Amino acid sequence: MRTYLPIARGTYMVGMVYRFGFLFTILGNIVYLGVAYYLWKSIYLHADTIRGLTFNETFLYVGLGSAVFILLKTYADWIIHYEIREGAIAMYLTKPVDFQLYALFANLGSLLMNLTAITIPTVLILAFAFRVHVSLGPGLFLFPLSLLLASLVSFSIDYMVGLTAFYSESVWGISTTKEIIVSVFSGALIPLQFFPDAITAGSRRCHGPPGRSASTKSKSKDCSWSFNWPSRKSPAAAVSMPFRSRIVSNLSLRGEGTITNTFGRMGYLLQGKEDGWSFPV
Repeated sequence: MRTYLPIARGTYMVGMVYRFGFLFTILGNIVYLGVAYYLWKSIYLHADTIRGLTFNETFLYVGLGSAVFILLKTYADWIIHYEIREGAIAMYLTKPVDFQLYALFANLGSLLMNLTAITIPTVLILAFAFRVHVSLGPGLFLFPLSLLLASLVSFSIDYMVGLTAFYSESVWGISTTKEIIVSVFSGALIPLQFFPDAITAGSRRCHGPPGRSASTKSKSKDCSWSFNWPSRKSPAAAVSMPFRSRIVSNLSLRGEGTITNTFGRMGYLLQGKEDGWSFPV
């Protein structure tokens, strides 16, 4: 494992080389927070709470949600797709390097870069510029663990999407569909509480009046948001995601027979028969 740590450090340093890009990323995040602040301020102009959320909670939700979304957006699927399409993946397959671990630590470097440029500045801006109040509780201390598990899930999904480049000309369609689904249903754009009840029913728990069963229909029901339902399965599912992606990786990289015989375009690259140039192995 120590062998792959320089990969994460190198990826982080590459991101730091582009200083203007680094600064404009921070500046763009500040502009986004300003726009989001006045947008939601106008929405809450005639109401103290909407769907059970105050303005402070909604703005904190939107600010941290966008920061976490960008934190986990490392473009691992596009990087793997490019390496497969250009044949650069052959350099990893012919060396004593585990390609999935290599991609994981490269993703870790990008994640640390996003943490430095996006997440930490966002938290500081929310705390000191907008004076957003954060309530102390168990969830606050479990938040770093949630980010760790989320990064594993995000990388595993991106890794599997990137591997589809072995069987497809481009991953644009799959990757774009994945981005839309994640951005909408993760609550990164709009808090999940603002979604219709038919969509959010799985994450809500309704409590009826005392002495009545949960199935009894009553207007006095109090439906509060609860994460007890997914919390029992989510950690196990998150931890198992890298192992699932390992299975997909083995099927893609080793599949049927040898690498040369399995992958059409890849085979031509290894044999030096495409575009009239030879690929060193």
